Amino acid sequence: ARVLVCAVSWHADPAHPLAALLSWDTHWYLGIAEHGYDPGGGLIHFFPLTSLGAAGLAAVTRLPATIALFVFCWAMALLFGAMVHRVVMRENGDREAARRAAWLAQLAPGAYALVMGYTEPLAGVLAVGYFLAVRGLSAGSRADAGGNARRLWAAVGLGFFGGMARPV
Repeated sequence: ARVLVCAVSWHADPAHPLAALLSWDTHWYLGIAEHGYDPGGGLIHFFPLTSLGAAGLAAVTRLPATIALFVFCWAMALLFGAMVHRVVMRENGDREAARRAAWLAQLAPGAYALVMGYTEPLAGVLAVGYFLAVRGLSAGSRADAGGNARRLWAAVGLGFFGGMARPV
């Protein structure tokens, strides 16, 4: 699906293949990734974690920030689908239901949010990770106090970072 989106975007503007995807809020996250928060720019309502992830990826890989933003978001979208699959497998063990759930998580309610440079993919990963950590707490036994403490701190950390990704 991402290759198809790139092909359509490239067809729309071969000189700037991702330009069609730099609409709505994507350009704000890209601006934060490239330049940080502008004190007078009014960007404070955009949560920083996606931009930080893209900026970090750009710094490590030397990719342009635009490419890094989409690579980061698309990788998080795929991880989100895989984690939804994991949740369903853990909860009921039905492979077909898990496969359908992963597909639906990628398509509904708005697949565009997982293709654009938005925070939804990362927020989805953190939310599902939080759910898995909390479910691990409820499934843990008293004999596994150390494991429960680790899962508790994982849930707290995932919840904190979820708040840095989206207004939750």
